[in-house]
Amino acid sequence: MKTTIDIPDATIMELMNFTHAKTKREAVLKAIGEYNKKHKMIHLTEMLGTFEDFMNREDLKIMRAQD
Repeated sequence: MKTTIDIPDATIMELMNFTHAKTKREAVLKAIGEYNKKHKMIHLTEMLGTFEDFMNREDLKIMRAQD
């Protein structure tokens, strides 16, 4: 999808330095990918400890001993 946005030159150059990207497009794609990854991880950590159907360590030890 093509999108036209106005990003200040200093900001995009800084982004290119941080991401070691050779093109502006590559830098923006890397930044968006990292942003999405970060927020997925935040969402997963919020879910931590909320699953009731997963086995605990003791259940896992018993299951492994049976094999």
